[in-house]
Amino acid sequence: MLEEEFIKASDIDAKRILYTPVAGRVQELAVATVGGLVTEAQQLMLVVPDEEQLEVEVFLENKDIGFVREGMPAEIKIHTFPFTKYGVIDAEVTNVSDDATMDEQRGLIYRMQLRMAKNTLWVKGKKVRLQPGMAVTAEVKTGERRIIEFFMAPLLRYKEESIRER
Repeated sequence: MLEEEFIKASDIDAKRILYTPVAGRVQELAVATVGGLVTEAQQLMLVVPDEEQLEVEVFLENKDIGFVREGMPAEIKIHTFPFTKYGVIDAEVTNVSDDATMDEQRGLIYRMQLRMAKNTLWVKGKKVRLQPGMAVTAEVKTGERRIIEFFMAPLLRYKEESIRER
């Protein structure tokens, strides 16, 4: 009888420990109270792997969707670390949603995922690990123009849209 109670107690104790197949950091903890109850198949937390490449999810405006495809190069600017001082991180477009969703402020937007080339940035001589959840801006490299074309574009647009008679 004592042995059965020990086995039962050991089984209960074993169910209190959660194991993950990868080493990582816990995020989005669903239950934060000691003794809190959970239901079957409830997601308890999100584990972000330590050694995996970070992926960035950004939103692409409707006016830009025609120029962006999977596999295109991009640059990530981390808001915490000004790019003019600490640089940018190279990335690649890995997915662009097939359909747009309506955003109240920006109108129609598409979700886009980018895979970052590295998870660290040099800050004041130290290698700093980037963390999931950091705010970023992404710029997809859709083409190149000469500097003169950049400055001439408004003038050419004005010429094309100038006074016309019907």
